[in-house]
Amino acid sequence: MSTDAFEDLNAACCPIARDARLNLDLEQIARVLYIAEKHRDRPDRLQAKPTTEAALAALWWTVLTAQRTTASMSLLASRVVSDRDARGWKIAAFPAEDMKSKRYHALPLPPRVVLLLERARIGIDSDSKWAFPSKKVRRRVARKSKTYPSMTRP
Repeated sequence: MSTDAFEDLNAACCPIARDARLNLDLEQIARVLYIAEKHRDRPDRLQAKPTTEAALAALWWTVLTAQRTTASMSLLASRVVSDRDARGWKIAAFPAEDMKSKRYHALPLPPRVVLLLERARIGIDSDSKWAFPSKKVRRRVARKSKTYPSMTRP
């Protein structure tokens, strides 16, 4: 793909760069997901390292569940439990202190979304407490917020 074509595609599917108040439509979201999957490891990328399975799984999770990124990326693996009433389904529990509304939230996860949690752990230390673990060891959660000012990653 030529640089001009890539810039045109980037501009078409990423209006947020032009105006943060715009929302992506379904076609633009599909383009972002396609580009993320297809171009995760290209020799001409500015970023030398390929995009991790966890990063792609987190992107898909955000699109499919419509959860806020801060709450989603701070989800502990221990807060994802099997649904006793629905085979293959799980439930992600978000405590009140993790939610913007300050109310407990339980999110039912169909089997296809559960696969994203498994994908996020490919090539990552399975002992991580995070649902979307990182290969890097960081002192603080990737995104600072008022809700998680002192949360640290192992």
